[in-house]
Amino acid sequence: MERGTEWERSAVRERWAAMERKQALATRLLGGLCLVGAGVVLLLLGVAREVCFVTARGGVIDCTPMTRPFVSGLLVLLGVVVLSWGFWNCWPVFRD
Repeated sequence: MERGTEWERSAVRERWAAMERKQALATRLLGGLCLVGAGVVLLLLGVAREVCFVTARGGVIDCTPMTRPFVSGLLVLLGVVVLSWGFWNCWPVFRD
């Protein structure tokens, strides 16, 4: 048996475990950031009441309601839930 073999294997195992942990944290951060982005989009869609068509000179041609109040409230609620879930997924990455 060679000298130092067990010590080298132990070092490789520890390094491999550290790399796997970093990869898991990076994956969790990416998923959390995607959820944060989706939550922001849902909040913006829920807050927008109407869409207005504007001319090149800045005059408003027509405004159309974007969603009904119930759907708008549902989008805002869903946006808050998804945004919170995204921040909850990102928190352990920044804590470590």
